[in-house]
Amino acid sequence: MSKILIIENDENTASKAAVSLKDGLDGVNICISLSGIEGLKNLKRKSFDLVIAESRLADMNGFDLLKGMAEIGGHWPTIILSVPGRGEEAVKYMRKGVYDYIVKDSDFPNTIPRAAQRALDLSYIFNEKRNLAETNGERLRRKELSRIAHVLNHEVNNPLMAIIGNVQLLLSKSEIDPQELREKLEAIEDSARRIARVTAFFADSDINTNNDLPNNAPDRNAILT
Repeated sequence: MSKILIIENDENTASKAAVSLKDGLDGVNICISLSGIEGLKNLKRKSFDLVIAESRLADMNGFDLLKGMAEIGGHWPTIILSVPGRGEEAVKYMRKGVYDYIVKDSDFPNTIPRAAQRALDLSYIFNEKRNLAETNGERLRRKELSRIAHVLNHEVNNPLMAIIGNVQLLLSKSEIDPQELREKLEAIEDSARRIARVTAFFADSDINTNNDLPNNAPDRNAILT
């Protein structure tokens, strides 16, 4: 059974999220913390597979919460919740490594179970790889897998957020200057090409148990440029 911690100072929103998760997912255990401090205490005491947290809690913001989670030393896929109108936060949170950023709009009850299931699936894969590495005594392998996951998350999420932001901006305008339209489309194309380079690299690379890359594989640092 997957264990999910919801950190949300609005009790009504927390309850609504919990009901949506229980209705939309099979076999989940939900714990609710109504403050950031309480949430961090629960993370220290109990085991969780996923954290869902409001971006601006009464006692701390989401960035402070992420810092506190890092200091505890665990690994929890994290979904950040936000009220509408804070779109500028999304990219910042993605750069901090959160799994997803969800706006609490009218479709929120339908969105959160799907996002949570994807995050739990990713967490399961990550933990299976980690357990395999530890079983075989390959601690260096675990470090390599973690680095790859971090790079992939960073280099895919950032351009994705740029694409989403530019598309939303274009859709919000009834009229747009042709030059601005061209600039936004070029930014979208550039972001899409970055994603394509990263996914192609990871799809084609044969990373074996000795942590060697094939001779014709590009330098990992090359995907960052």
